[in-house]
Amino acid sequence: MLGKVTSFGLSGIAGCAIQIEVDVSGGLPSYETVGLPDAAVRESKERVRAAITNSSLPYRFGKVTVNLAPAGMKKVGSVYDLPIALALLICSGVITQEQVDKYAVVGELALGGDVRPVMGMLPMTMAAFELGYKNIIVPFDNASEAAYVSGIDVFPVRTLNEAVDLICCSTEIKPYVVKAWKPELAKSAVDFSDIKGQQGAKRAAEIAAAGGHQALNIVLPVDRHDAGAGFVVRRVQRYRKRYRKAVVGKSFDIIGYSAGRKRNVSFADIESLFIVQKS
Repeated sequence: MLGKVTSFGLSGIAGCAIQIEVDVSGGLPSYETVGLPDAAVRESKERVRAAITNSSLPYRFGKVTVNLAPAGMKKVGSVYDLPIALALLICSGVITQEQVDKYAVVGELALGGDVRPVMGMLPMTMAAFELGYKNIIVPFDNASEAAYVSGIDVFPVRTLNEAVDLICCSTEIKPYVVKAWKPELAKSAVDFSDIKGQQGAKRAAEIAAAGGHQALNIVLPVDRHDAGAGFVVRRVQRYRKRYRKAVVGKSFDIIGYSAGRKRNVSFADIESLFIVQKS
């Protein structure tokens, strides 16, 4: 039997759709994941199996093949745990394909069935909206960042059972309230006038900011605090309120600023990528 669930991953700082396909057939019990999975994705079989059984849900044994499409793109991280589990539950008859097709699904599973937060939730939610999805199931701790995307209903879940109940319509989970972007968060006390010299770096940053271009800025670990290239990058924060909020948010989200991993983050923390874009 075949089950399909749409999930999302990351390609750079952009979200991309990943189709989870699970087939369970007769034969000796086995579990194979294909589609260029990394170690974290391959290890999901243990998390998924334990989460399903510990949630008192039926796990269908047999020859299990998990395909992550497109097959030519490398899949990274634990973000696919929850959609893989739901695809297996389609094969077990717990939920139907028609019920799952209404949702995009993202989330990591704990062995006990809890849904854990993941990085990159904002760009993945944006990608789901751009592809026309109206509903997305996310970890509860990721709901606040996903809710910045208007036009798509964000359903936060704490456990695998909550996700199943939501899909089966046996329980009512209200969409997370859409949050408004606060321009005051973009204020900065630093300015380009603080920089003496560095004309080439300043000109590159100003052109990127004015024209909405992309720029690559390599910041060494010793250069994170008011020195060299990092010093220039931090001054761009003064103009952040001109930038499209999604670009700033995606960069901060991917380096782990949200999803319960908040820390003192500045633009200089984005060591290999510096993107500015006008609204």
